[in-house]
Amino acid sequence: MDSIAEKRTMSFREEVERIREHYVQKYLDALHDYQTNGENVAAEIQGQIDSEEASRGFYLGCSRLDIIIIEPLQAVEVHCSLVSPNQRLYSPLSGLTVELSDCGWYGIEFECETFRQTDAAFKEWFQKWYDASDAGIAVEEGLSGFVHCATTVQERDGACIFSVDFGSAPVESLLELLSVFHSQGIKQLSMGTRLSQDSERRSKA
Repeated sequence: MDSIAEKRTMSFREEVERIREHYVQKYLDALHDYQTNGENVAAEIQGQIDSEEASRGFYLGCSRLDIIIIEPLQAVEVHCSLVSPNQRLYSPLSGLTVELSDCGWYGIEFECETFRQTDAAFKEWFQKWYDASDAGIAVEEGLSGFVHCATTVQERDGACIFSVDFGSAPVESLLELLSVFHSQGIKQLSMGTRLSQDSERRSKA
């Protein structure tokens, strides 16, 4: 009975913490495995997007790589199994309802009726958490608290959709993003992760 009660009362922040912690542990495990095997690796390096067409898919053309093996040079993506929420509907901010589906911190898709990615508040949010200066913040050892990328907004079935790879950024990064939605007058959105066959194949969970 106690476990059922806990599921019913879990806060939105606690849900997001579960999602982040599950992924970050996989991230740290992957780094540890490479280092234990004697590989020279680096994490959260800003990547070079080779083509103009590809760069248009990323907000501001920016992207960080999960893990780089230095020799031979190779990029590695870290994925994990998805975390199922204890409940589907939350109201993390007054007037904003979030429908929460299964999520992986490495790629959360946001869907709502409209979203202005040109809004100054969104740009400020992204620049803060992507942090092109590479200053970083203190999070788990070996990680620096960066968002890795955001995709540009696409329209699908009359809705605006984009995704964010939250990398090692703390829970506050997602909560602050919800404030950007809220500031645009958005009252309802959904968030979750769509697993492609390719990402399922690469999952480390």
